[in-house]
Amino acid sequence: MGLFDEIEEVSNVKIKARAEKREIKQSLKFSMRNDNLRNIINACGGLPENNELIEFVSDGTSDTGGFFSIIIEELGAIDEMYLSTWTISRENVLRILKEIDKGNLKHFEFLINSGLLKTNSTKSIWGLICNEFSKRGIKYKAVNSHAKIFSVRIKNRYITVSGSGNWSENPRIENYFIIGGKEAFDFNKNWMQELNK
Repeated sequence: MGLFDEIEEVSNVKIKARAEKREIKQSLKFSMRNDNLRNIINACGGLPENNELIEFVSDGTSDTGGFFSIIIEELGAIDEMYLSTWTISRENVLRILKEIDKGNLKHFEFLINSGLLKTNSTKSIWGLICNEFSKRGIKYKAVNSHAKIFSVRIKNRYITVSGSGNWSENPRIENYFIIGGKEAFDFNKNWMQELNK
């Protein structure tokens, strides 16, 4: 092994260590934000049953993707999910892909604001979505939308999360409605499938 090979090997080890450190830091941050959201939901009496509604304002220490994780943790694998958001972080795209690959999200359709295609900071996220969603046969589309809502079905349980929050980390106050019931699920499924044709 030559000198340059050794330097390259040391450099690769340092790059890998930095990536692992970033991943651990991100995982801890996700966990803390999920815990904060779980505390808010628990203070409201837990996830709503069918025909129940919870309304609250968050304090900026959680994000909408946390609902997705908490729903899976508490209710199990999601049979169907329809999601429309204005923007989404790379971490939340990866969160969704991880659950799809684990079998915890069986059918998923996705709409996102077409403005994502125009911003330099989000073009790579759009590329990730196109690449990874296409590989998995997920229906997705960029449309002129500001809607921030997702609906899930887990067996005969239905939950819709609607509010001002995007699927991205954000320190601002956000408002949320968590609706239990088939009517809200069917309504959102229908309009999203119509746009996703």
